[in-house]
This record gives sequence, structure tokens and C-alpha cells, in this order.
Amino acid sequence: MKNVLISIFSTSFLFLLSIHAYSQGAAKGFLQGFNEIYLNTAPIEMFIRDTRLGSATGFFLRVPEVGKTYLITNRHVVIDEKELRFPDRLRLLLHLDRADLRRNAYYDVALYSDLEKKQKQWSEVNPSIDVVSIELSNETLKKFQINAFTPKDFAPADTQLALGEPVAIIGYPTGFSDHVHNLPVARQGAVASAFPIPFKGQRHFLVDAILHPGTSGSPVITRPDATRLTTSGERVIGPRVYLVGINSGSYGVLNLNAVWFTNVIAEVVK
Repeated sequence: MKNVLISIFSTSFLFLLSIHAYSQGAAKGFLQGFNEIYLNTAPIEMFIRDTRLGSATGFFLRVPEVGKTYLITNRHVVIDEKELRFPDRLRLLLHLDRADLRRNAYYDVALYSDLEKKQKQWSEVNPSIDVVSIELSNETLKKFQINAFTPKDFAPADTQLALGEPVAIIGYPTGFSDHVHNLPVARQGAVASAFPIPFKGQRHFLVDAILHPGTSGSPVITRPDATRLTTSGERVIGPRVYLVGINSGSYGVLNLNAVWFTNVIAEVVK
């Protein structure tokens, strides 16, 4: 009887110990599997000198062939002539420890190498396309724990997104996030225009989603699926998340949002 009681006590103690360890790990935050994609994004705050101008979203793209890492976001985040908003730097909040997501630090990204001469640090296709890239310092990034998309994550050219097909938009609406662990939120949307036909001749398509200011620059991804449909009607097997574009802005009160195609992103990192 004594041995039975000892065994029960030991089992109970180990169970409580494991629960405590799990709760401690959960409190610190850790990501596994597809959820690691949350580390591909970063909250952005725009500043002119010490004045904060607003917030947005950006995500990381690594091009292994050239060994460079870029921040991708909207052009109107780095310069907005219409709203008379001209930041000189962006502030990112990045993780320091994958095992404890509560540990974070700021990374300030200068938008001009020479502010007086307006020598900009970002690359763009042209002012009418709301996508830019900013090359980041690989040396500075060594202290942070980030994930990055690569060109291999872009949806293949033969990918077919059907009318109403669900997509996810990952970002920081009105700056809202899990501020304890510095993690964004994901909103669900649906393809709302014929894909991949450029809507109104522009290099974007529409997504039906309830989004807010602050999600400018958010990556738009397919949901994890075991198959994908091609333009030839073939179903290709293999679970993947694909980057299909970058969220830009809404069409008034229609809850329709412009999403620039990934081929635009490919052009701004050349």
C-alpha cells in the first residue's frame, strides 16, 4: 500500500511539474510549425525626429542569392505626399529570444542617407505602386530573432486563387497586437476580384476583409492547405503557405482592400 501511495504521489508531482513547466513556457511564448510565420512581420512606427507620425506593418524578405535581407512595406509608410507625412526613420520592435518572446528591442531604420539632399534609402518601382523595400543591416539583425520570406515563398505563377478563396492578412491594426509577446494578429479575408487579373489595370487584386489603419504593409498569405489549384485545373499536393501579395489600403467603406502582386515585390529588391 505504501508503495502504491508513493507511486501515486510521484505521478501527481511529475504531472504538476510538467503543467508548471508548460505554463511557464506558454507565458514566455514560443512558436512552432506554421505559427512561426508570425515572426516574419514587424510593427512599424514612423517618426520625424522625435515626433511619432503613425504606425504600420512590415515584413522581412531574404534573398539568399545575394545575401541580403529587406524590409517590405507600403510606399505611403515611408512617404505620403497626399497626407503630408514625411518620416525620416522607421522604428521596428523585434524579438531577442525565440524561447522567450517577451524579450524585445527597437531597431531604428533610417529612410535617408542624407536627409537634406533627400537621398532616400528605399527602393520603389514608381510612386504609383505602393510597395517599397529597404535593405537592412545583416550585422545589426544578428542580435534579433526574425523569420523572413524568400522568393521561393511567392505563389507559383500557375497558382489559381478562386473567387472567395480565403487568405490571411497578418499585421497590427491600429497598432493592436499581443504586446506582451510582440506578436501580430491575423485577419481572414477572401479573394474578391478575378485572380491574377490586375484590377482596373493596376498591379493588384482585391481582398474582401475588415481591416484597419496599421495593416498597411501586411503580408497576405494563403492558408495552410494540403493542395493548391493551378490555372490548368491540376491540384498539386504539398502543404505550403504562399505569399500572394502585400496589403495596401481600402476602397472606402466597401471593406475591399488592394493587395499588390508579389511580382512587384520582386522588382523592388533587384
